Amino acid sequence: MIVEFYEDVVQISGSLRSNFWDTIHTAISMALQKHPQGVIVDCSGITECTLAGADTFRDAMEYISRQDALIILAAVPAAVQEIVKSIPEVRSQLAIAASVEEARHTMDLLINEEGKGTKADAMQVAIQLCGTECDAAAMKAAARMARSTQGHVHIVYPIVVPRDLALHAPLPQQEDSAVSAVDKIKDLFKEKHLPYTVHIERGRDIGVILNTVCEANRVEYLFVPLPANPDAAANNVRSILSRLKCTVSFIRGETS
Repeated sequence: MIVEFYEDVVQISGSLRSNFWDTIHTAISMALQKHPQGVIVDCSGITECTLAGADTFRDAMEYISRQDALIILAAVPAAVQEIVKSIPEVRSQLAIAASVEEARHTMDLLINEEGKGTKADAMQVAIQLCGTECDAAAMKAAARMARSTQGHVHIVYPIVVPRDLALHAPLPQQEDSAVSAVDKIKDLFKEKHLPYTVHIERGRDIGVILNTVCEANRVEYLFVPLPANPDAAANNVRSILSRLKCTVSFIRGETS
């Protein structure tokens, strides 16, 4: 087993026939010293993994759960993933990306923060995005509120992660949709010269995600786009209404 690291990537190669966590842990710790926000573990070079070797991932999971930094496994060979799946407490706790590039995209998205700092006395207004044409109507309502109160807008795109995946598991399609939706709204708020903060947040439940952002930022009004077909959003509406303590306005988009 060979373990080496360059910048924020730890590369593992060779046969994993026993628990090599001590060696891998040393490399990850050294990488985190230079890149405290997160490290990618490139597993593409693993040629073999036994059940004894899979204990490495158990120890990795326990270590990752104690860290504030983001640690993503990348390019784990299919045969190795099958071994890892045989360990119930591990298979849903490790964030695994299909490639180093995919892991990099997820990491950049998770650690990137925009629009830091708001006026303490400004009214805090939030808008939830869902990546559909309905976002525009909610954006207009949030913009009107922010403009009339000289408020600050929190643009929130919740990514709901299935419970059988690790919370920080790469979800390329959802992440791309989030970035696209946020970019469109950001441009509109820039044109209107309205201050904003972007929150692309992950969680298991949309209501919990929105409530966490709103409570942390003392949001008074939340605008939520509502699809023309209310049945499609019924579960989300119930979750939001049962958890949010601020005023929530559901905005119906234009019907075609």
